[in-house]
Amino acid sequence: MKRIFGISKPPAPPGPPPPSLTEASETIDKRVGAIDEKIKQCDAELIKYKSQMTGPSANSAKQRALTVLKRKKMYEAQRNSLLNTQFNVDQANFATENLKLTAITVDALKNGASQMKQEFAKINIDQIEDVMDDMEELLYDQQDINEMLGRSYAVPEGFDEAELENEFAMLEEEVALEKLSNHVPSYIPDSLPQSATTMATDPAVVPSAPPMMQR
Repeated sequence: MKRIFGISKPPAPPGPPPPSLTEASETIDKRVGAIDEKIKQCDAELIKYKSQMTGPSANSAKQRALTVLKRKKMYEAQRNSLLNTQFNVDQANFATENLKLTAITVDALKNGASQMKQEFAKINIDQIEDVMDDMEELLYDQQDINEMLGRSYAVPEGFDEAELENEFAMLEEEVALEKLSNHVPSYIPDSLPQSATTMATDPAVVPSAPPMMQR
């Protein structure tokens, strides 16, 4: 049977997981850093060959400087290309993270809506309305009780509440006038005689002028 159908091959072992976008961006960043170091080396060589262009080996220095300059331009082109690639990778990574966040938010909203439905199922709206109606009736009853308890009994006939308020206002005015007439200013000493005190506090009392001396 094995000769007819052959032997099935065992499944290949799983390979390493592919790198994430974050890892790819970090790898590109390291590569850009290495290229920057090479560009710095080219700049240092160009400075050295520039100082040799005035002597007898000027032509050789020019050729070497031209070669270094070409290599520098190549490195700069590679760096720019890698930077553009890194930008695309970072943009894709940002979009992926936003999609993950959106999925988490949607799951949380679904869970919250499910919990809200469960809680609303425990609430009877008609029962709440009945409770509020009962509360309103109780408050009205309490108001009636307060009014009944605040009634005044044994009130004489012909009692006019407005007239009582007017008399009370007149009484307040009399009390205020008495306080004003009995008030002694602080600059009048207590040792003054009663007549001096009365003259100082009562504006109606005018001191009499001293008698004129006869010549």
